[in-house]
Amino acid sequence: LEGCRDRIRSKLKLVDVLEENMKKDLERRTSLNPKFQAQLANLRAQNSKLVVELGRFQKMGTENDRLQHSNRKMTTDLDILRKQVEVLRRKIKEAETNVKEYQRNLQVNDSLLTKPQTLNFHPSTPTP
Repeated sequence: LEGCRDRIRSKLKLVDVLEENMKKDLERRTSLNPKFQAQLANLRAQNSKLVVELGRFQKMGTENDRLQHSNRKMTTDLDILRKQVEVLRRKIKEAETNVKEYQRNLQVNDSLLTKPQTLNFHPSTPTP
Protein backbone atom coordinates (compact mmCIF):
# COMPACT_ATOMS: atom_id res chain seq x y z
CA LEU A 1 0.00 0.00 0.00
CA GLU A 2 2.83 2.33 0.83
CA GLY A 3 4.34 1.70 -2.62
CA CYS A 4 1.04 2.66 -4.24
CA ARG A 5 0.94 5.85 -2.21
CA ASP A 6 4.48 6.70 -3.28
CA ARG A 7 3.59 6.11 -6.92
CA ILE A 8 0.46 8.25 -6.55
CA ARG A 9 2.49 11.01 -4.84
CA SER A 10 5.06 10.77 -7.59
CA LYS A 11 2.35 11.01 -10.22
CA LEU A 12 0.74 13.94 -8.37
CA LYS A 13 4.11 15.72 -8.32
CA LEU A 14 4.39 15.03 -12.04
CA VAL A 15 0.89 16.47 -12.55
CA ASP A 16 1.90 19.52 -10.44
CA VAL A 17 5.03 19.96 -12.59
CA LEU A 18 2.99 19.59 -15.78
CA GLU A 19 0.42 22.05 -14.45
CA GLU A 20 3.18 24.52 -13.54
CA ASN A 21 4.73 24.12 -17.00
CA MET A 22 1.35 24.66 -18.62
CA LYS A 23 0.81 27.82 -16.52
CA LYS A 24 4.24 29.12 -17.55
CA ASP A 25 3.51 28.32 -21.21
CA LEU A 26 0.14 30.05 -20.95
CA GLU A 27 1.78 33.11 -19.33
CA ARG A 28 4.43 33.15 -22.05
CA ARG A 29 1.81 32.92 -24.77
CA THR A 30 -0.34 35.54 -23.08
CA SER A 31 2.65 37.86 -22.77
CA LEU A 32 3.44 37.33 -26.48
CA ASN A 33 -0.16 37.97 -27.50
CA PRO A 34 0.07 41.82 -27.16
CA LYS A 35 3.34 41.71 -29.10
CA PHE A 36 1.70 39.71 -31.89
CA GLN A 37 -1.35 41.97 -31.78
CA ALA A 38 0.92 45.00 -32.20
CA GLN A 39 2.74 43.31 -35.10
CA LEU A 40 -0.60 42.43 -36.69
CA ALA A 41 -1.81 46.03 -36.34
CA ASN A 42 1.46 47.22 -37.87
CA LEU A 43 1.09 44.80 -40.78
CA ARG A 44 -2.50 45.92 -41.35
CA ALA A 45 -1.38 49.57 -41.41
CA GLN A 46 1.39 48.73 -43.89
CA ASN A 47 -1.11 46.81 -46.00
CA SER A 48 -3.47 49.82 -46.05
CA LYS A 49 -0.63 52.07 -47.18
CA LEU A 50 0.29 49.59 -49.91
CA VAL A 51 -3.32 49.41 -51.09
CA VAL A 52 -3.39 53.22 -51.34
CA GLU A 53 -0.05 53.17 -53.19
CA LEU A 54 -1.36 50.49 -55.55
CA GLY A 55 -4.39 52.66 -56.30
CA ARG A 56 -2.09 55.58 -57.05
CA PHE A 57 0.00 53.44 -59.40
CA GLN A 58 -3.13 52.18 -61.14
CA LYS A 59 -4.26 55.78 -61.70
CA MET A 60 -0.80 56.61 -63.04
CA GLY A 61 -1.03 53.60 -65.37
CA THR A 62 -4.41 54.79 -66.64
CA GLU A 63 -3.03 58.30 -67.16
CA ASN A 64 0.01 56.82 -68.93
CA ASP A 65 -2.27 54.85 -71.27
CA ARG A 66 -4.26 58.02 -72.02
CA LEU A 67 -1.08 59.99 -72.71
CA GLN A 68 0.28 57.26 -75.00
CA HIS A 69 -2.99 57.26 -76.95
CA SER A 70 -2.85 61.06 -77.19
CA ASN A 71 0.79 60.87 -78.30
CA ARG A 72 -0.07 58.36 -81.05
CA LYS A 73 -2.89 60.62 -82.24
CA MET A 74 -0.61 63.66 -82.26
CA THR A 75 2.02 61.69 -84.19
CA THR A 76 -0.60 60.72 -86.77
CA ASP A 77 -1.80 64.34 -86.95
CA LEU A 78 1.81 65.49 -87.37
CA ASP A 79 2.35 63.02 -90.23
CA ILE A 80 -0.81 64.31 -91.92
CA LEU A 81 0.35 67.92 -91.47
CA ARG A 82 3.77 67.09 -92.91
CA LYS A 83 2.13 65.62 -96.01
CA GLN A 84 -0.11 68.68 -96.32
CA VAL A 85 2.92 70.98 -95.98
CA GLU A 86 4.72 69.03 -98.70
CA VAL A 87 1.70 69.36 -101.02
CA LEU A 88 1.51 73.10 -100.28
CA ARG A 89 5.27 73.45 -100.84
CA ARG A 90 4.89 71.88 -104.31
CA LYS A 91 1.89 74.09 -105.08
CA ILE A 92 3.83 77.19 -104.00
CA LYS A 93 6.80 76.18 -106.15
CA GLU A 94 4.45 75.60 -109.09
CA ALA A 95 2.78 78.97 -108.46
CA GLU A 96 6.20 80.70 -108.31
CA THR A 97 7.13 79.07 -111.61
CA ASN A 98 3.82 80.23 -113.12
CA VAL A 99 4.37 83.77 -111.80
CA LYS A 100 7.88 83.88 -113.33
CA GLU A 101 6.53 82.63 -116.65
CA TYR A 102 3.71 85.16 -116.48
CA GLN A 103 6.21 87.96 -115.75
CA ARG A 104 8.36 86.87 -118.73
CA ASN A 105 5.27 86.86 -120.95
CA LEU A 106 4.37 90.35 -119.71
CA GLN A 107 7.86 91.57 -120.53
CA VAL A 108 7.63 90.04 -123.99
CA ASN A 109 4.19 91.59 -124.52
CA ASP A 110 5.43 94.97 -123.27
CA SER A 111 8.40 94.85 -125.59
CA LEU A 112 6.15 93.88 -128.50
CA LEU A 113 3.81 96.75 -127.73
CA THR A 114 6.55 99.33 -127.39
CA LYS A 115 8.46 98.35 -130.57
CA PRO A 116 6.90 99.25 -133.88
CA GLN A 117 6.74 96.15 -135.98
CA THR A 118 5.87 95.63 -139.52
CA LEU A 119 3.53 92.90 -140.43
CA ASN A 120 4.05 91.19 -143.71
CA PHE A 121 0.94 89.64 -145.06
CA HIS A 122 1.24 87.30 -147.94
CA PRO A 123 -1.79 86.62 -149.99
CA SER A 124 -1.41 82.90 -149.42
CA THR A 125 -1.41 83.37 -145.63
CA PRO A 126 -4.79 83.85 -144.04
CA THR A 127 -5.14 87.08 -142.10
CA PRO A 128 -5.98 86.81 -138.48
